[in-house]
Amino acid sequence: MNVELKKMYAQQLQLLNSMREALGKNGVLEGLKFVEQFQPTADRPFFLGDTSEPMLAELSSNLAQMHLRADQKMPILGNSPSVTLSTRTKHHGLCETRIETSSITPLVCSAQEAERILLHHITKSSVKQAFDFNEKQSSREEQTAHGRSCVTHLYIQNDKLDAPRYANAFGVYRKFEDRNRIDLVGQVRWFIPSDHLQLDEQYWTVIEPLPAEPERFCVVRAYCQLEGRSACTGVGSQQKETRDHVMEVIAKKSRQYLQFMQSTFLDQVDPIMQPSPVMPA
Repeated sequence: MNVELKKMYAQQLQLLNSMREALGKNGVLEGLKFVEQFQPTADRPFFLGDTSEPMLAELSSNLAQMHLRADQKMPILGNSPSVTLSTRTKHHGLCETRIETSSITPLVCSAQEAERILLHHITKSSVKQAFDFNEKQSSREEQTAHGRSCVTHLYIQNDKLDAPRYANAFGVYRKFEDRNRIDLVGQVRWFIPSDHLQLDEQYWTVIEPLPAEPERFCVVRAYCQLEGRSACTGVGSQQKETRDHVMEVIAKKSRQYLQFMQSTFLDQVDPIMQPSPVMPA
């Protein structure tokens, strides 16, 4: 499967390189500044090879293993959990950058009610539009509340980049139920062909009742990590800067998504006010 994907990706890069060569000729970009005044944007990806099915299958195969690591990733609950949302960035030399976003939302409702709100939230059209989100219907498995797959496109443009970038991504998520707890696990693989960049994003959402009054109180915890890795050999500072700038834009989108999800919960049910049910040590 990996050999097939690499072959398809190489064909896309060859086509892009041919276009770059053509665009490098004199006179090709004449009038570009006039066009840029109108800030044109693409409403769909220019190149999206037929890699969807094998890529989505590969990502889906990782979800069960990710589910087993959910407790390791979740933000720690204190004795009196409160509404929080935080983001931090970690660097490991030139080779790796990770951006982590986590949230905690204690609610005055049952875990089942919180699950209903969450599943309705992630299928709303307004959420899809925020990412230019287009769902991919898999021929092997129906889209259900327990598992979905999608193709996402994002046009990246800001002052930190020397030129706009176009990113496309493949994403999957699946719901797991463990006793009275609900886990939603997802993974997205981002590609930025112009810079030969691949970014991996994983996220976990856990809904569980608070032991003191499980029928009245629950807490929703979410964690998202976006990772960018490069081969250490031959990595220049410019390439690292481009990667980190692209990651900042994508991570900001992910934070907005978690914030939107948190706001959706708080718009429909009340947060737990202090003093809250005491969590077990």
